[in-house]
Amino acid sequence: MTRSNDQPSQPSITFEKLTHGGAALGRLKDGRVIFGEDVLPDEAVSGTGSTWELRKKQWWLTKPEIQTPSPQRTEPTCRHAKVCGGCDWQHLNEEGQAHWKQQIVIESLQRVGKIQKPNVNPTLTKDLLGYRHRVTWQVSTGIKPQVGYFAKQTNAVVSVVSCPVLSPALEKTLETLNAAPWVLMGSEKIQAQANQKGDVLLSITLRESISLEEARSDWKRWFNEQGTVIGIQLHTPKEEQPFELGTQALQDTWSDATLEYGVGHFMQGHPQAFQALIRWIQAQPEVKEALEEGGTLLDAYCGVGLLGLNLKPQHQPLIGVESSEDTIHLAKKNAKSNARRIGQSVQFYAQRMEQWVKNNPELTPRWAVIDPPRQGLHPAVCNWLSTQVKDTIVYVSCDPATLARDIKKLLDAPDSHWQLKRIQPVDLFPQTHHVESVAILSQT
Repeated sequence: MTRSNDQPSQPSITFEKLTHGGAALGRLKDGRVIFGEDVLPDEAVSGTGSTWELRKKQWWLTKPEIQTPSPQRTEPTCRHAKVCGGCDWQHLNEEGQAHWKQQIVIESLQRVGKIQKPNVNPTLTKDLLGYRHRVTWQVSTGIKPQVGYFAKQTNAVVSVVSCPVLSPALEKTLETLNAAPWVLMGSEKIQAQANQKGDVLLSITLRESISLEEARSDWKRWFNEQGTVIGIQLHTPKEEQPFELGTQALQDTWSDATLEYGVGHFMQGHPQAFQALIRWIQAQPEVKEALEEGGTLLDAYCGVGLLGLNLKPQHQPLIGVESSEDTIHLAKKNAKSNARRIGQSVQFYAQRMEQWVKNNPELTPRWAVIDPPRQGLHPAVCNWLSTQVKDTIVYVSCDPATLARDIKKLLDAPDSHWQLKRIQPVDLFPQTHHVESVAILSQT
């Protein structure tokens, strides 16, 4: 009799599908469910020649011995793909990435949302390499620290000499940092943000044992010697005020909106795919109708105005809500910069969304665009949207499971007349399992 914690010894295993999280799922002849890294559906894998690892009573195949490769398998572009935890789908070709991202969205809607036949379009894709304009690097320890990423399933740092998904400006910054290990001493991680012009901002978090006083002279020297980074912030857990060099703001055009933002503000990482996302939203009949008619547009979780300032027509009022006062300050500034195109009727509120809906029980916006964090909507926000939005909700999500959960709540709300019209997956994160989705819901 096979026990659940017995290591699989089946000579050949075929995996069925890719799952939310990126791993392949398979079933053994004894009925046990298993998962595999760097494995693709319909590939035959040796159960005896591969490396297995038991994680929380679940067997994972971590180093597969492929017997029959999938037609969708491709050679990773990155030399670090086998060990780096940054990109988990480099072994899957472009067609396969688009297909499985669509399938993961469909399965989430079926499994979590209980929607049996969801209308999910094929995935929109743009550049698969050289696209990424924001990144977080880890810094290794030792006498010659280097910049890199966490290794797969560990907190060990993989130093990288190149990263093909980065924009040219971030790739150059990576090379410049790794050429100066003396400046990385005492640094723990580095957030980097680039605009499409090629300007870069850095936010460096120092290790607890290092003070700003100790680190700032080296970073000032490095900053003056390089030519791509226009601003730096140095942070330490013990000191509240960062040390700053250069400018702390980038300017860029995202689809139709000219925006100012800093390294700590949320922005999408793939400008070309984001423009495709905006154009798709604008082309939807429900949105076209909302843009032509009167009424208020609510931009929930608005950030610096990335969605709302792209979608607002001149004649419609816009209300934006975001928890960060600093971010709202920039959103107001960005609204003024785009006033000729979008008009003047704009209001922004620095509040948590669940508090704002509590304070505005009678407001009834014509339509809403919402882009919540990965955990999705607070129950109070979901309830408010279900009753107060008159016509259309555009829900942008980076997590198919929480999107499906929240759609189910909207559809199942008391006296609900909401219908899910369609969903568009957008590949904002090529070479990884992550997928952005846009859902259109309307009142019947």
